[in-house]
Amino acid sequence: MKLYFAPLEGIGGYIYRNAQADCFTPGDKYFSPFLAPKQNRSLSPKEYRDVAPENNKNICLVPQIMANHAEIFLKAAKELKSLGYQEINLNLGCPSPTVVTKYRGAGFLAKPKELEEFLEEIFEKADIKISVKTRLGLVEPEEFEAILAVYNRYPLSELVIHPRVQAELYRGTPHREAFDEELLETLMRDSKRVVDILHGQKDLSLGRGLGSGSYRKDVSPWVIGYIIGVEWENTLVVYTNQADGALSSYEGDYLYTAEDATPFEAFLCRAGDAMIAYESARYKQQRLVAFSNWPTTDPFSYPVTVAYGREKFACVNVEHIKSKET
Repeated sequence: MKLYFAPLEGIGGYIYRNAQADCFTPGDKYFSPFLAPKQNRSLSPKEYRDVAPENNKNICLVPQIMANHAEIFLKAAKELKSLGYQEINLNLGCPSPTVVTKYRGAGFLAKPKELEEFLEEIFEKADIKISVKTRLGLVEPEEFEAILAVYNRYPLSELVIHPRVQAELYRGTPHREAFDEELLETLMRDSKRVVDILHGQKDLSLGRGLGSGSYRKDVSPWVIGYIIGVEWENTLVVYTNQADGALSSYEGDYLYTAEDATPFEAFLCRAGDAMIAYESARYKQQRLVAFSNWPTTDPFSYPVTVAYGREKFACVNVEHIKSKET
């Protein structure tokens, strides 16, 4: 196994890299925080200090470049080779909106034709090894098949894959759909715990600061209802809705879905129905049930520019969850 030191802007500079290599097992490679060359200069004074050979004597540093113009990239590559570097890394993985909106980093993946023309030129003209750091795509992991087909046309020295899409930034556990057995069981178990706690019938031990305790006071007379869930990750919603075999309908003892419900809404319906059923069976009581939501998954439509800024590409409409007359 090889150990690579990932770039981290503002932290992973040459001082930190050298300290890590001196105090711990050195990495096989260290990738610099991305360099952003411009038309009139390849490296700023700060960027030069970070990649200067005298500041990186005992480590294997790979300078990382973020650019979407071949001429600018090639000029920076030439300067870095003159400093003695044998490999540079092209950043196609940075998910920051300020970068992506300029079609750099992961944003360049949105322009496959321009990206291919860019790669064609730099691999034809550059006299240095070029590796690539990439995301799986912008919104869906399935985009990677087409992206990989582009990479396979060129002699990359290495392909480093961040297994998320741009929209996920650095959050959460990507690519696990809501009907995943472990996730669904966890939500069901926690819903029952909440009901037991409310009725003063639960001893809980989750660890310090995580809600442990002996719940022996029945506070149910003062509680009108439950809100299930959190601010759902938009990627979780989209992935669930597009997962193979995902069911877009559910009918339980107390709740059911409308005809135009999505698989994620069916998942919420199932969780809510199970919570009502549990309280009904054990405590002979029922309460209102609501579902958490927030702007990136709300049911409203927005202008394209607003939707992009909010990373709005998913929708959860709980009006598609109906209650039975029981």
